[in-house]
Amino acid sequence: MKTIAPPDANPVQPTYIAPAGACDAHCHIFGPADRFPYSPTRRYTPPDAPREKLAALHKRLGLSRAVLVQASCHGTDNRAMLDAIAWSHGAWRGVAMVDATVTDAELEGLHAGGVRGVRFNFVAHLGGAPDLTAVDRMLERVGPLGWHVVLHLDAEDIVTYRDFLERLRVPFVIDHMGRIKAAEGLDQEPFRLLLDVMKNDLAWVKVSGSERISAGGKPFHDAIPFARALMEGAPTFRIPTSKSCRTTASWWISLRGSPTTRISAERYSWTIRRGSTGCDGVRALRAAILTGDWDADILNALCRPKRPRGFRTCTTRSRFP
Repeated sequence: MKTIAPPDANPVQPTYIAPAGACDAHCHIFGPADRFPYSPTRRYTPPDAPREKLAALHKRLGLSRAVLVQASCHGTDNRAMLDAIAWSHGAWRGVAMVDATVTDAELEGLHAGGVRGVRFNFVAHLGGAPDLTAVDRMLERVGPLGWHVVLHLDAEDIVTYRDFLERLRVPFVIDHMGRIKAAEGLDQEPFRLLLDVMKNDLAWVKVSGSERISAGGKPFHDAIPFARALMEGAPTFRIPTSKSCRTTASWWISLRGSPTTRISAERYSWTIRRGSTGCDGVRALRAAILTGDWDADILNALCRPKRPRGFRTCTTRSRFP
């Protein structure tokens, strides 16, 4: 069974001080295994990375809130995540993994415990696609709770499951730019279809996971055109994200949008490169992104086709319903 490396024991501390309420909107809790055993059908075994380690990392990064995404190595046993959310005293929320055996009472218990979404893995290395009929039934059940669905797809899945994506009736988020293969270029069919999917008002995409799509390795410059195309091609602005505790790419992006720009309820992130703090607009933008304090004046001032200098992803934030 595959093992994965532990988180960086000495993460770099940003020079930028995040505003109050800044939030990491995609991170995982692993174990501890002696309290919360990993699934016997897992595809990898991580080192323990419990709630205390995550809280310490967030303190170093200046983040006070978080959205925990259920790690596939825990399967549908969401106890570690729920325990961490309760321990956070309201600072954290969660995205769960469930199967068809979950009862309505258990779903309500997850909601009461801070869960606001459900995630399904389609990627081959995590076991492949779930039964779509079961997914449809589950979304009918969680829709009344106001949840969204997170879809972790391989690039080819965007083609295979296009009809499934088009029939969804709840907000859905496609992870990590659809795991597009940068080596195959912007004109590849999966990416063209992903841009088309983004015309759906229920659709969101995470501009993240540059290390997953890059063919060239660090600093993942070949992922930048895909991030830019997603932001410029979507009918509403898609905020870029980065996965906590992972290496991220540097992004050059534009600020096309309008005063009615929509912010993803699941997760988004943006970090400003050091040295770009001299512009009042930049300061206003990054504070708005990290705290969710958007208003028409900020968006009118900042959503223009001219791109700002020196933006790169690093921190995350999500609104808590």
